[in-house]
Amino acid sequence: MLPKHAGCYRFVRIIAKPNKPMSKKTITSFVAGMLITGLFAFTASEYQVRKNTAEVDQSEGLYIFHQSRPVQEYEVLGVMKPGVVTMNNKYETLRNSMVKRARKEYPKADAVIINDEGDKADVVKFK
Repeated sequence: MLPKHAGCYRFVRIIAKPNKPMSKKTITSFVAGMLITGLFAFTASEYQVRKNTAEVDQSEGLYIFHQSRPVQEYEVLGVMKPGVVTMNNKYETLRNSMVKRARKEYPKADAVIINDEGDKADVVKFK
């Protein structure tokens, strides 16, 4: 006499068919499923834009961060201070002079991070 679940065993055995090779349809379905899964995994890992996300300006090939900081890790190559500061100097003039000096003194630099007061800047390279 067969156990109560013998019908289940027979059903699984008929479906599995261990000695039969996989068909092209089965292989195609599997590959398509893997591609779709990979596509969803890629889109789910994208950076989430938040309210404080922004793009920064570039000058002479260097990214300029002012009153902000990069999200990407970086190493500080050096610290710069503006040259002669007078009451007539505008922010743009000070920024441009620091960027030009940073480009000359640190040719491998990627960005300049200017502090809130504008009296110093970190020259950085992204990792």
